[in-house]
Amino acid sequence: REIVQKLAADYINDPQVSLFVEEYRSQQIAVMGAVLKPDVYSVRRSRSIFEMLSLAGGLSPVASDIIRVKTFQLDSTTGRSIEKDLILSVASLLEGAESASTLRLRGGDSILVPKAGVVFIDGAVKKPGSFIMQGETNVMKAIAMAGGIEWAGKEKRVQVIRNISGKSYAIDVNLAKVRKQTGDDVILKDGDIVAVGFSTPKRLMSGFFKAAGQIFGYNLNAN
Repeated sequence: REIVQKLAADYINDPQVSLFVEEYRSQQIAVMGAVLKPDVYSVRRSRSIFEMLSLAGGLSPVASDIIRVKTFQLDSTTGRSIEKDLILSVASLLEGAESASTLRLRGGDSILVPKAGVVFIDGAVKKPGSFIMQGETNVMKAIAMAGGIEWAGKEKRVQVIRNISGKSYAIDVNLAKVRKQTGDDVILKDGDIVAVGFSTPKRLMSGFFKAAGQIFGYNLNAN
């Protein structure tokens, strides 16, 4: 209004003035959780989600694919600032599939990157142990992360052990049917245990061949 008055007084008849903020005073945006440099960052202009993640050193190796963004955005109809709590997929953001790909963050906004869940894989797999979940992880994917099923393993004897309210429940998964697309896989949750059972005849044969190999090797060494 003040600019309009000054222009109208000396320069222009009925001036129309629009203002756009190009640079702000230093404002603070928090980036917390599973990033390399979690901190509250001072910025002088609005920033994209990726710019803020870059300032924070990027995602850590244990970061989840899902991030949470808390932002205050202007409602075009009311002109008021509205708080929004967004749950976004990093993969979708990279592909530009998320509507928030072009979102600009300002002072008071924050990004939280949670740690990815961990699943435990035991039994007849080549590399039993704990594994960080990579996005949405089903049983088939988890077993692939563990190097696949051993020769003595049995695809029809796979269970997901899940703790619910302090009690353990077993979910049977028949991978033979999953491969043929005649059975359902299970989406794993943080803390799940995938147990791959052994085929008894194959396990006995495997033990026999190992023992025979040791004896044969011993005889060779003796000779």
